[in-house]
Amino acid sequence: MAVLNSEGRHIATIQATKVEVVRFADVPDEFALAEGEGDLSGDDYRVSHLRYWSRQGLEITDDTRIVLLYFELIQRIGDVR
Repeated sequence: MAVLNSEGRHIATIQATKVEVVRFADVPDEFALAEGEGDLSGDDYRVSHLRYWSRQGLEITDDTRIVLLYFELIQRIGDVR
């Protein structure tokens, strides 16, 4: 899959290794750590993402289904900062 930056430029290529659809309340610690955004547990993930998505005007509940995408970086393109 191509990863695009906010200007639509291809900056990386990734390969999906695992995809799960789970309830927001059931995001596992494994995913929170793998995401690499500083969340150390599923609880941390839920707090930080609920705050962000709420600011975007999205209504999230424990039963909201979300997609967890695990991936490997295949290629980084250009100078990504």
